[in-house]
Amino acid sequence: MCRVGNFAAAIVFGFAAAACAEDAAFKGDPYSLNVCPTSDEELGSMGEPIVYSHEGRDIKFCCDGCPPRFKGDVAKGLAKIDALMIADQKPHYVLTSDIVTGEALPADGQIIDVVHFNRLVRLGSQKSAQAFMKDPGTYIAKLNDAVIAAQKDHYPIDKCIVSGEKLTGTEDTQGVFANRFVKFCCADCVDIFVQSPAKYLSMLEKGEAPAAGSGPHKHHEEHE
Repeated sequence: MCRVGNFAAAIVFGFAAAACAEDAAFKGDPYSLNVCPTSDEELGSMGEPIVYSHEGRDIKFCCDGCPPRFKGDVAKGLAKIDALMIADQKPHYVLTSDIVTGEALPADGQIIDVVHFNRLVRLGSQKSAQAFMKDPGTYIAKLNDAVIAAQKDHYPIDKCIVSGEKLTGTEDTQGVFANRFVKFCCADCVDIFVQSPAKYLSMLEKGEAPAAGSGPHKHHEEHE
């Protein structure tokens, strides 16, 4: 599997295609796991997580003792992260076809799972994987479009997952993270979301949202 990453969040405003038309526009998904890849401890259980960028890829650890252990065997650490991200994102993957060729994906055991900038992409062959890596931004844009098309009409809540403010449907900010479609009341909430995506994605899957004005956000006060 391919292990390529980037520190910044993959934010797709509107309906994705224009924002990710070029590879440079896809800045990578934030670290979306809730565990430290070295200790397996829950992030936040030992204080503020340590953010580490490996070749631009966003990784979080539970404490400052874990990054050195990760650096001691980077290949092992990345393989573990990739496996966890594949397990997390695969149930949400919306495509049954190869994003490069358009052909149906083979049986699950033959699918090539690529983790690119913390995003899972499922491909049908090594040839497709090679083509994807030559122009990943274009294919990520197509994947984002597919995620939005598949998930937007079944969005489980009518409030911003961060602020709890009512989603208006007209001025909402939209994003694709870890193969999930997420709606926000404003860009400020995106900035907060990417600091703890696992927390908010878990809330989204449960159909939960904070009470309006109770989130870690000045949105409510700013719009009084």
